[in-house]
Amino acid sequence: MSLIGCWVFDVECFLSSVIPLPQKKTCIHTVRRENLDMPAMKSFIAIILVALALVFANSASAQGNIAGAWKSQFDSQIGTQNYTYTFKVDGTNLTGRAYGIRQNGTNDVAITDGTIDGDKISFNEALVIQDNTIIISYTGTIAGDQLKLHRKVGDFAEYDIVANRVTDTSAATQATNETVASGMTMTIAGTPSPTYQWYFYGSNGLGTTNLTLQSQSTVDGKWQGQFDSQIGTQNYTYTFKVDGTNLTGRAYGIRENGTNDVAITEGTIDGGKISFVEPLSFNGNDIRIEYTGTVSGDEIKLHRKVGGFAEEDLVVKRVQDQ
Repeated sequence: MSLIGCWVFDVECFLSSVIPLPQKKTCIHTVRRENLDMPAMKSFIAIILVALALVFANSASAQGNIAGAWKSQFDSQIGTQNYTYTFKVDGTNLTGRAYGIRQNGTNDVAITDGTIDGDKISFNEALVIQDNTIIISYTGTIAGDQLKLHRKVGDFAEYDIVANRVTDTSAATQATNETVASGMTMTIAGTPSPTYQWYFYGSNGLGTTNLTLQSQSTVDGKWQGQFDSQIGTQNYTYTFKVDGTNLTGRAYGIRENGTNDVAITEGTIDGGKISFVEPLSFNGNDIRIEYTGTVSGDEIKLHRKVGGFAEEDLVVKRVQDQ
């Protein structure tokens, strides 16, 4: 006998009694085959298939939902830490970067061993502190716009943190001075990272248009350029650090008749626009070299005014971390 088909479980209860009371409730349980005609059977199968599809769709949605930027702030044994995680999903593989800011420095590394299975994720962050590499292991669960993570720092400490999805790009840019782009890879320095995969989130979800919003902190790091001048070819290395709208750092130049290495002054940054001064001492004379420029991805186009003697345009390029 075949058991394939639709079966219905019936329960029928009634009260019976004998004199004197109390009454007694009796229930009869029966299982019967429900003979469905072909249209009804097709409807029944369709309902089952739709339910299964919803289960798998929800799993796939959670798996793809982690792509993008997430932020977290938490207390640790070395003080308060602020982290930005960016993730990219390819099947069950999870890649991206972890950028952390703490009292005694920053770290910016590509995550490794990343996996995702439904709403469960795991990955590692290789943190270098005082020439020692510490593997930080993460396991977590995606819950809407929150990512609940357990963070195990080698054999030293472990704690639970929560990362929130960066969904409002304008607010995120204003609050964190980060660069946000949609559907493209950008190379930027310092904060938040030399190489990041960024996504744009709008009312319709993940965007696909090519959009770049330059941030003030993208000039953090080292830049190099070579240019011709009245005193011959010069090679310069500039290092920049951003604090709000203030730009600090150093200018190191090599020319045929010597070198110069000075701290820049009067540095400012406003979006993609920067300006600063290099106080150059040349043959016992102090010369004020004024720079104005525009940041464009991995290039800064600078106009250089050397006192009242000369002006030239030059391009410096970002030095990528090795």
